[in-house]
Amino acid sequence: MSSVVKDSHNPPKTPYWIACYNGISPDGKVQRFKRSTKVPINDKGSRKKALKIAAELEEAAKLAGQHRLIASQCQKILASCT
Repeated sequence: MSSVVKDSHNPPKTPYWIACYNGISPDGKVQRFKRSTKVPINDKGSRKKALKIAAELEEAAKLAGQHRLIASQCQKILASCT
């Protein structure tokens, strides 16, 4: 299950939502990843957009872990995140 969080530093090191999602690391174990969504925290409706990006990142990570991720899927994911 993916989620998004704000930077907990004071002052924050980044003004963007951070996506947290599970993926499969190169050694085959499930690992929790954190990546910036590049969606500003202060924008209205930005949390929903960041959650959508986090879900797409998680889906891509699962496909990559199963060795089923292809270039056209990557392009689709990147296009839907903009």
